[in-house]
Amino acid sequence: MANHYEVLGVSQNASAEDIRRAYRQLALEYHPDRNFGSTTHEEKFREITQAYQVLTNSDSRVRYDYLLNELRNVGARQGDANNTRPQESYQAHPPQLMLNAILNLRKQLRGMAREDVNLTELYNVLSRILSNYNIDQVLRYDDIEVNEKIIQETSHFLKFLTYPHVEDISYMLDRLAGSDEKTKNKIDTYRNRRHYFAQAGKVVRYGLRVVLLLVFLTMAVFVIRGGDPKPEPDPVNGDIVVIHPDSLLPIPIDPKPKVPKTKTQEEVFQERKQKMLEEGWVDEYVRNGQLTSCYNVLPQYEEIDNYLEVYVGGGTNVAIKLMDQSNDLCIRYVFINSGSTYRIENIPQGRYYLKIAYGKEWLSKIENGQCVGKFIRNPVYERGDEVLDYYVKQIFGVTNVPIFRLRLDVVSYQVESTFDSHDISESEFNQ
Repeated sequence: MANHYEVLGVSQNASAEDIRRAYRQLALEYHPDRNFGSTTHEEKFREITQAYQVLTNSDSRVRYDYLLNELRNVGARQGDANNTRPQESYQAHPPQLMLNAILNLRKQLRGMAREDVNLTELYNVLSRILSNYNIDQVLRYDDIEVNEKIIQETSHFLKFLTYPHVEDISYMLDRLAGSDEKTKNKIDTYRNRRHYFAQAGKVVRYGLRVVLLLVFLTMAVFVIRGGDPKPEPDPVNGDIVVIHPDSLLPIPIDPKPKVPKTKTQEEVFQERKQKMLEEGWVDEYVRNGQLTSCYNVLPQYEEIDNYLEVYVGGGTNVAIKLMDQSNDLCIRYVFINSGSTYRIENIPQGRYYLKIAYGKEWLSKIENGQCVGKFIRNPVYERGDEVLDYYVKQIFGVTNVPIFRLRLDVVSYQVESTFDSHDISESEFNQ
């Protein structure tokens, strides 16, 4: 796990202002726009940005400090036992820390019935433990044995969760499995089985409603007609029984229609995704931050200590366009993964509105020499109705630098946000 304090060159007890000052100096030095074509500077800029995002968020900094101290303690104990440098041991334990977090969570749930568990909170905790950033750190160590244990222990939680949450967590475990096809197949099999039972449960509940409705209608007819219908008396000697000629004709029997097999939503989705991949789209994992210039957006900056802080919940990833209200031009195009916080900083003075795309599974493609990208799982597009005023103002002789914070999420396919907006189409988002 990277030491974010060392990356920024500050001490662990540094103030938020010290961290911001260090970040500004390093960002200006290593920014890709000032070092065009240098992969070394670009990678350093990513490390600086990641460190800044973690350490300027109070909640993530508390969690990071806890993990950092735990790693140092573990490294120190193993260093004493093996007569090795503590730093060498400290660098080798993120996979074990993730496993310990999962095991501790299992201890808390041991003996609890499903109805006693807060399922939403359980899902949120698992999403934080299995966040994209944490999985990236674990995969660097390529510890297949510990990764398998993490997947095996996490699978015990899936019996508590509802299917949409099972699907999200299983995709996280899929990433953690890496190139282990055997483990991936097990995860896919369990996910498909839970999806089948979820669909079967819907069918059973629907069938019960139909049966109850039929029983109710039968009873209603019975009451209206006044009880059991009286049977017709059998004919006796002397009665004339009239038989209609049509009643002697054979009754035609319609052949049983063949019902085509209905594909599940997931099967339809996978077919559509496979078709897009064959057409040249690429299944791409995107880190938090500004999308590359290939997306035809030239980011604009100004040396003002302002920012737009965006927190994204565990139910979705988002792509955000910061649009200049005066000319409808995009000055920033950023991608933010689920369960993380990102700051869009050094925004030029002006008034802006937002275009936001929500969804999962980002695919990209080069068309006419430019990159295009979109979510293919549960995409939703919005345009913000609120105007973000980033003009610096003087109030009673004091400089007021604008700062905005935003919280976005998708829960049960319903968008939750802390600003007013309205839906737009995919083409409107890409304009």
